[in-house]
Amino acid sequence: MMIRRVRLAPFRLVLREPLETATGIFTAREGVLVVLEALPGIAGIGEATPLPEFGTETIAEAREALIALAPGLVGESLENLEEALEGLELAAASAPAARAAVDVALHDLAARASGRSLASWLAGRFGRSPRQRVAVNALLGGREPERLAEQAQRAVSQGYRTLKVKVG
Repeated sequence: MMIRRVRLAPFRLVLREPLETATGIFTAREGVLVVLEALPGIAGIGEATPLPEFGTETIAEAREALIALAPGLVGESLENLEEALEGLELAAASAPAARAAVDVALHDLAARASGRSLASWLAGRFGRSPRQRVAVNALLGGREPERLAEQAQRAVSQGYRTLKVKVG
C-alpha cells in the first residue's frame, strides 16, 4: 500500500487554564496535524506540537520541515516502513517534533491498513497483547503553594496517582 496524499492541518488548542512553568505561562498549544492517506478511508495521523522553550524547533520550523518532507512521502510504500523512517531521520534531523509527527502517522497508517489499532499493531510486532490501560500523570503548575495544593487535591480526587509539578 502506498501513500497517495499528505495533508497538513495547523491547529491551536486553548488550555482550560493557564499553565505556569519556569519558562513562562502557557495559555494554548499550537501544532500541525499530519494526515497520510493511502486509500479512501485509510489514513494515518500524527501531530507536531513543538515546545521550543524545552529544546525543540519552533512551530514555524516544524511547519517548514513538514512542508519540505510532504512531497517525498507521496508514493512511499508501507512495505518499506523502516527505510522511510531512516530517510526521515536524515531529512528532518533538526526538527524532532516534525519527525515524530511523520513517524507516528506512518505507523498509524500501517496499523490502519492492517485493520488494527496502533496499540494492537505495535504490540503484535513484539508478540504481545496491547495494554488495556495506560497510567498518566496530572500536571500541576504555578508558584503559589496554596494553588498547587488545590490542584494536587483535585487531581488525586480525580484518580491520578502520579503528580508532575512544574515550578519556577
